[in-house]
Amino acid sequence: MQAFLEENDEQASTNIVNEIIEHLKQLKNSFEQYFPADREVLLKDHEWVLNPFSVCMKPSSLSSSDYERLIDLTSDLTLKSSFNSNSYAKFWLSLKDKSYEGLSEKAKTLFLFLPFATTYLCESGFSSYATTKTKYHNRLNVEPDLRLQLSKIKPDIAKLCQNKQPHTSH
Repeated sequence: MQAFLEENDEQASTNIVNEIIEHLKQLKNSFEQYFPADREVLLKDHEWVLNPFSVCMKPSSLSSSDYERLIDLTSDLTLKSSFNSNSYAKFWLSLKDKSYEGLSEKAKTLFLFLPFATTYLCESGFSSYATTKTKYHNRLNVEPDLRLQLSKIKPDIAKLCQNKQPHTSH
């Protein structure tokens, strides 16, 4: 930004500069939450989330009662087969047993499930909106069309057509 301002002989106000600095600090803090500098230490301490069946010692992030629940969990063969057939994220998200609920909630709160936030849904919505609302359709109410475009439900056109009676010719 400084190079751009110097190139165009401009000056930025101190309010704008302070806002940019504050925004960059918040961005840095947010980035450090997702990718901490000591990620190896974080992963080592939370290895029980990545593979609860390979834990040998009590992780420092778990209380004694949580560690006991983890030991109980590792002795359950049905849960072990469930873990082996799914990803660790699906395993923890699907854990519905009440005795492991606290452990599951602890695992869900870690940043190991989602490495970074995605803007895919927002971008696809904006793209669909921009495609639908053109200069030729500037008065068009795009809400019903967008709902159809962004829905994950695919309509069964053949079934819908079967339920409609065709118009007879005059």
